[in-house]
Amino acid sequence: MKTHLTIMDIARLSGYSKSTVSRVLMGDPKVKARTREKIKKVMEEYHYKRNEIARSMVKGNISMVLIIAGDIANYFYGRAVREIEDVLFEAGYMAVVCSSDYNPEKELHFLNVAMECKLAGVILMTASESPKLCRLLSEMNCPVVLMNRYLRSMPNLDYVVQDNYQGAYKAVSHLIKIGHRRIFHLSGVFGTTTGDDRLSGYQQAMKDAGYPVTPDMVMQGNLKWECGYQYAKWLIENDTDATAISVSNDTMTLGFISGWIEAGRRIPDDMSIVCFDYTPLMDQMEIKISTVGVDAGELGKATAKLLLERIKGSDKPPQHMVYKPDLQIKSSVKGT
Repeated sequence: MKTHLTIMDIARLSGYSKSTVSRVLMGDPKVKARTREKIKKVMEEYHYKRNEIARSMVKGNISMVLIIAGDIANYFYGRAVREIEDVLFEAGYMAVVCSSDYNPEKELHFLNVAMECKLAGVILMTASESPKLCRLLSEMNCPVVLMNRYLRSMPNLDYVVQDNYQGAYKAVSHLIKIGHRRIFHLSGVFGTTTGDDRLSGYQQAMKDAGYPVTPDMVMQGNLKWECGYQYAKWLIENDTDATAISVSNDTMTLGFISGWIEAGRRIPDDMSIVCFDYTPLMDQMEIKISTVGVDAGELGKATAKLLLERIKGSDKPPQHMVYKPDLQIKSSVKGT
C-alpha cells in the first residue's frame, strides 16, 4: 500500500468516481449522505490525508503568506515575525519568511515568486522604493501590507509603522537637553522612508537647538552589525569631538559598542548612545542601552491582523497605522 494515497486511490478503493471523491473533500452538500459516509469511511480506514497545497492551488491560491524581512537575524525582525506567525496560524495560514539583505533585486525576486505561486498575501518589511518595485506592487494578485516602511509614491498601500521622525527628534532633543552639543548620527540606508525620517528628526532637533550639522556628523549605514563596529573605529581614528551618537537600529548599535569597548573606550563616560528599535535583547546586556521605538511584536501583530482583513476581502480605504515611539533613557546616556 502507498504511503501517501491520492484521490484516485480513494476512488478505486471506494468504488466511486474521482469527481465524487473530490466533491466530498470540498464539502459539496449535493453529495448523498450515504455516499459521503462510505467515502469518508475508506479515507479513515486507509488514513488518507489530503494535500492542502494542491487543494489550494486548484482553488486559485495557497494559504501561505510571504514575509520579506531585511535581515531575519536582526532581533527586531525576528520578534515581529514571531508574532505574525502566531496570528496567521490561528487564522489557518502559514508564514514563509525570506531575508532580502536590503537588496532591491531580492525584494523583486521574492515578490515575483509570491505572484507566480498565488500566495494569499505579502508582508513587506523592507522596501527600496523604485519604479520597478512600485510597478510590481501595483500588479500584485494578492494583498500587500508594509511594516516598518511606507512608500511615498504609493499612498494607496496599507502600512503599519512607528513615527520615526518624532522618535528621532525626541531622542536627540533629550541628548541636547542634558548638555550634548556634538551629536553624531549613524543613519540607515538613504532613500528609504524609515532611514530618511529618522535622519530628518535628528537634523530638525539639532536645527531647533541652534547647533549645526556638518557632513562628518552623519554617516550612512547598512543596518548590519559590522557597520556599527566599523563606525566606532572610524570615530576613534578620526579623533572626532562627538560626545553622543544616535544610531538608526539596534544591530548597528551592538556592533558599535563592541568596536568602542574593544578600543578601550567607555560608555557612557566617553560616548553616550541612544538607538532606534527597542527589543528586550537590550535589557540583557551589561550596558543598558537607551532606546526609542515601539515593540516590534506589537507592530507585527497589527500588521498580520490588517493583512488578514484584506485577505478576507475588506474594501475599506488604505490603512496607515502610525505608532508613537517610547523613549527609554538608561545607563548608556550621560549628561555633560
